[in-house]
Amino acid sequence: MLNSQPGFTVTIRERKARRQPVYCREFKHTLTNCPKCNKPYYGASEKGVDTAVITDMFALHIDDVYDIAVLVSADSDMVPMVKYLQNHGVKVINAAWRNTGFDIRQSCWASFYIDDITPQLKLNI
Repeated sequence: MLNSQPGFTVTIRERKARRQPVYCREFKHTLTNCPKCNKPYYGASEKGVDTAVITDMFALHIDDVYDIAVLVSADSDMVPMVKYLQNHGVKVINAAWRNTGFDIRQSCWASFYIDDITPQLKLNI
């Protein structure tokens, strides 16, 4: 539904599990399988989502498409982009879950907690 609204683009990228060993700092040992069930450890990879968001925000800024951006992220990797955009006239508002994203929230022009608005959200199908 959101993708059909003017000014919105929604991109969905599949996250695929990949084998990911676990490193124990205490014993300085890497485990590839669970010691109880012997199944391999898996982790999810992002598949370049951060890079895509940053690229889109810069491209849209270059095209002078927006003056205010709402960035739904708690990732501190976004802070340099936020600072750049704000130094070039874009107001960036951060939306994130409570107790996450302190660094990015401090870098943004304004912020709000998703937790506070979640009860008011309705899905119109």
